[in-house]
Amino acid sequence: MVDTIKNTGPSAIPYQGFGITEYDLKSIRESKGLTLRDIFERTRISVANLAAIENGEFHLLPPPVFTKSFIKIYAKTLGIDSNVILTRYEKYIETLNPTHLDVKIKEIPKSARLFYKAFLWVLLIIIIVGLVTFSLSTYETAIDVVKNQISEQEHKSFSLKTTDDIGTIPKSEAQDQTNVAAKTQEGDAQPIPLSQAQPAPRETQEKQKMTQGTASEEINKNQGDAAETYQITMEAREMTWLRVTADSNPPYEILLQPGEKIEREASRFIVVVGNAGGIDIIFQGKSLGNLGERGQVVHLKLP
Repeated sequence: MVDTIKNTGPSAIPYQGFGITEYDLKSIRESKGLTLRDIFERTRISVANLAAIENGEFHLLPPPVFTKSFIKIYAKTLGIDSNVILTRYEKYIETLNPTHLDVKIKEIPKSARLFYKAFLWVLLIIIIVGLVTFSLSTYETAIDVVKNQISEQEHKSFSLKTTDDIGTIPKSEAQDQTNVAAKTQEGDAQPIPLSQAQPAPRETQEKQKMTQGTASEEINKNQGDAAETYQITMEAREMTWLRVTADSNPPYEILLQPGEKIEREASRFIVVVGNAGGIDIIFQGKSLGNLGERGQVVHLKLP
């Protein structure tokens, strides 16, 4: 905001310039006890421009659009009419060569404009290709990192499982296998004649029938279970890599972006999750809840 100083002294001190009567701006300013520095602090117009306006050195001032604004602000600060100063400034402008005021813009040749547009299009295409290439490389890098994590987890799990299986073979089972092998060898050496073979007791035959019936029931039950299908829905909260095996179909891999989800139906699923904390899995309409931490690899067998 520009402060306005009321003119307590003479309203104008006339002197001759360009054939008109003009204010003596310096005398008016000094009569108010102000310096050019004081005016600068109130108007933010440089001291050099203020001195040029006071002394009528208009050739030292910036282009007319700025100078006219400076004159209005300066006159308002001193409390005088700016039209008198503007009239003198316009008289000065009329004496100048119009070619100095009007800047003619040389028209660019049509061929140059076409070349410039073509250059911009090529530059834009290069930028787009670069962005796409960078995005794809980042996407593939993320998949490779997750795959490496999954491979390491599976390798560790396989090593532990193999060691446990070897160390937990029952001693009695090993002995039974040895006895069976020995009996087989003895049988090969001395086959039992058919005339000496005795029929199995009645209780043994009944037990065999019951065993066969139970086995048939289990087979029918398994066939019924195999016919039943389940539904699974996997929705990602964060970028998550998945490897899904449905029934005996080959496994397939997918990288879900946040908000993406997939649905599948099968009788059994094997799911490997690369980011346990970034996905929600709903099986048969019920959520499996929190599967683990962010970045944790989880193996699921459903049902």
